[in-house]
Amino acid sequence: MGTDINRKGLVCSEEAVYGEKDIGHLPKEYLEKYFKSQGSIYHLRDDVKELVGFEYHNLARDPCLHEKMQNVDIIFCRNVIIYFDSQTTQRVLENFCNCLAQDGYLFLGHTETLWQITNRFERVEFPQTFIYKKRLGPIQEDATKPFMAIPEINIENLTFSAAPIRTFGAGGLTSVEETGTEQRSFPQGWGRGYREKPEPSEQVKDSTQRIDKPSDVPFLSSPNNMAAQDKNYILTRLAKATILANEAKYKEAADILGKIVEADNLSVEAYYLLGVLSYKSGDLKEAEAQFRKVIYVAPDSILAYFNLGNMYLYQRKLNEAAREFRNAIRLLEKRPKDEQVRFCEDFTVEFLLRACRNTLAQISQRGG
Repeated sequence: MGTDINRKGLVCSEEAVYGEKDIGHLPKEYLEKYFKSQGSIYHLRDDVKELVGFEYHNLARDPCLHEKMQNVDIIFCRNVIIYFDSQTTQRVLENFCNCLAQDGYLFLGHTETLWQITNRFERVEFPQTFIYKKRLGPIQEDATKPFMAIPEINIENLTFSAAPIRTFGAGGLTSVEETGTEQRSFPQGWGRGYREKPEPSEQVKDSTQRIDKPSDVPFLSSPNNMAAQDKNYILTRLAKATILANEAKYKEAADILGKIVEADNLSVEAYYLLGVLSYKSGDLKEAEAQFRKVIYVAPDSILAYFNLGNMYLYQRKLNEAAREFRNAIRLLEKRPKDEQVRFCEDFTVEFLLRACRNTLAQISQRGG
């Protein structure tokens, strides 16, 4: 059963006609089995269309009394409740819970979370996403934490910074980030456009002549003169770390990322993934440090601000959380609404902006 408040949308859904861009991600065998094609237009077969009925329904106002809404296994409600106020959202979710079977599931959009809204669902996490299941047992502490996804890192499109190398003096180099009412200093040994220059050893000299294995490389050349084998080392290790992270092998992934950072201390991807892994491992202090490094190297990293905001909110540091969400909003307002957000292709600027504004409004109501 499909419902909508837009009657034109219901008519369009019943017709089940799709363009190539709408279903191009489907496997070829599905397209051939379930659709009839006319050029670049695909019509869903009638025997499949007959399996679904459509009804007008206003989620925000109407009770869920239809017989097909009772004892259901799965509810899909993606990118909808983000448009509701908190009271309407709670009412809708209460209806959903009452409609679901005992082992029923609720699928929301990636920017939508039930954290601090209702305890009637428990979160089921996957590396890249999460879904909700109707709660039957007691609330677990971890279930109250905001979800943070393993980032989607496109290895093929990875680029390297063209930052110069600069040596550090004995006192090191300190950079200051503007963070509202406080300033943060960043440690010697990393930063945007700067690298420590190690003393050349025999091992280093030998590694510049011949590279047998990536693990033999003690450090890499400057990004603007990076050799092909250096890039391959970073790409290969980053891909391996991402795979391990998706398999929930967080320590193994973090070990590899640590070596990447030693080789290239401007790797935004490595810092970001280290932040997520630290968070998932329960080390919020280390997660904060890694996301600060992301922002220092790439100040336009919106999700780093967003994640920091959620972490502070979880710790009930309302003023700090509000500051980070405002930072994210400031960057999002400069971007096209349909642009995909770096590290999470399912987030568009429009939806993340709305999520940040909604959360900021909730913080304001709580006195933050």
